[in-house]
Amino acid sequence: MAQLMIADIKPPMAFGDLDVNMRTGVLSGQGVRQSRCTNIGRHLVDPQVILIHFTAGPGTAQRSIDAMNARNVSAHIVVDRSGDIWQGVPLTRTAYHAGNGNWGIYRNNLNSHSIGIETCNLGPMWRNKRQLLIDSYGIERIGFPTVRDAHRNAKSLDVKTLMGEAAYNRIVKKGVEKPDFTNVEWEIFPEEQLKALQRLCSMLVTRYPSIRNIIGHDDYAPQRKIDPGPAMRLESLLGWMPESRVILYQDDHRRPGYTGSLNSPDYVRNLVTSRTFAAGNIGRDIV
Repeated sequence: MAQLMIADIKPPMAFGDLDVNMRTGVLSGQGVRQSRCTNIGRHLVDPQVILIHFTAGPGTAQRSIDAMNARNVSAHIVVDRSGDIWQGVPLTRTAYHAGNGNWGIYRNNLNSHSIGIETCNLGPMWRNKRQLLIDSYGIERIGFPTVRDAHRNAKSLDVKTLMGEAAYNRIVKKGVEKPDFTNVEWEIFPEEQLKALQRLCSMLVTRYPSIRNIIGHDDYAPQRKIDPGPAMRLESLLGWMPESRVILYQDDHRRPGYTGSLNSPDYVRNLVTSRTFAAGNIGRDIV
């Protein structure tokens, strides 16, 4: 399996006029929008982790924020498919996005130490008997390109072949038999969205020297979460971290972007059981 080497770590990319007011925690710049989440916690001091999610839904960033408010959860930022950056919570306050999990020194308390970024993305989809895509709730989805669409001559290939071993290991954890993902498709993250996310992460690690890692929700809570999934190249985000600041946890802790441990085989059973997805047990992203 390919490993992220220190030589791969790049200096921060240019992030243009995208910035944050360090006193108020409010973002500014072209493409930045404000729409407040209603469930906001206490002060967030010296965030150490950027935690990446997907929304597991077809909606815009505004609709995703509305959905979070309806469920009494929150995220600092939502990156739309268009590349627009929506802020739901000031970066000086805690957002409720991580839930229970275990990564490195963090035990069920990552909200207090992280900036939560949602990306508008459906995540996993399947073909029904009519060969139409259905999402994790069993709803047909049209107009959402998948990774397989980008490989039209490889329809019989599985996720590992289409996306590479490092991506495959984002959804199949160490110590667990790898199931067959032939029929699983994943929505592509549009180029505009990925560029916005890269600019955002580059700005954040520049403005917040306390940030030591960029990880996925599936790194922190692999027993119950699969976001941001294998279509997200987290190593491309980690690449903007200064090498002297990156912490790599050994053995039973996830290395950023790569294989980690799993305490429960229920994770894989959930992942490959469409009934579980349809019930919303892990199709819903937030907490």
